[in-house]
Amino acid sequence: MPGRLAALALAAALISASGSDAMSWSAYGGDPGGTRYSTLAQIDRANVAGLKVAWSYRTGELGEGFASQGKMAFEATPILAHGRLYLSTPLNTVIALDPATGAEIWRHDPAIDRSRRYAEATSRGVSSWIDSRAAPDDPCSHRIFVGTLDGRLIALDGATGRPCEDFGDLGTVDLTRDVRLTGPGQYTITSPPAIAGDLVISGSAIGDNRAIDLELGIVRAFDARTGRRAWLWDPVPRDPGDPAHSHWQSEQAALTGAANAWSILSVDAERDLVFIPT
Repeated sequence: MPGRLAALALAAALISASGSDAMSWSAYGGDPGGTRYSTLAQIDRANVAGLKVAWSYRTGELGEGFASQGKMAFEATPILAHGRLYLSTPLNTVIALDPATGAEIWRHDPAIDRSRRYAEATSRGVSSWIDSRAAPDDPCSHRIFVGTLDGRLIALDGATGRPCEDFGDLGTVDLTRDVRLTGPGQYTITSPPAIAGDLVISGSAIGDNRAIDLELGIVRAFDARTGRRAWLWDPVPRDPGDPAHSHWQSEQAALTGAANAWSILSVDAERDLVFIPT
């Protein structure tokens, strides 16, 4: 973990020095579409062997008192947005760092229930959104979104780490509602949500392979300012009006759960599309 972050720090320091948001890495895959492409050319084959560690950072997250400690995995890809590095720990603590020095700027612990056993115990990172209607210095004009193991979608002020209280219920949307919850810890969020314009779109990670009538693997989009739900999509065509419904028996479609999108969603902004792996 320290080595991975240190390597990222070297690139991040160069990006920060450039002073250009266009050269940031503001999404899990570099951009909304997940191309993982950077135009930066300062580091190349001729000088990469001369790189040295600029700094390293330890999150301090060891899973003390966590019932699912054996499942913990650090899988976060830090993002660089608005001149800061943002990442999450396996237990969903969100951390902001100075990309040039590695100094911690803030951290927010959503205080998940550590006594509960979760189907998964990781967090692949966070998402960044800029409010085009707000002044740059307004609270929560830059928001960091994170999904949690206990099924919450949280909006944080990118500058301070404080919850954005105008989003959902004082900064939180409960994603466990209306998903046919079967048991604590079986419905989790392990990947950062996708950002499409002013929408935050989240799938879920469901502890499957244990039954048929599990939680519903619906994908939902929320207004990034208010947390109000804009739409939902169910991979299982339960609605008789869905063209795919004819390929299912009605009772099976109603019973079947999961089919969830636990991995990274990608967005084609030009065509106004979101691609969802299930």
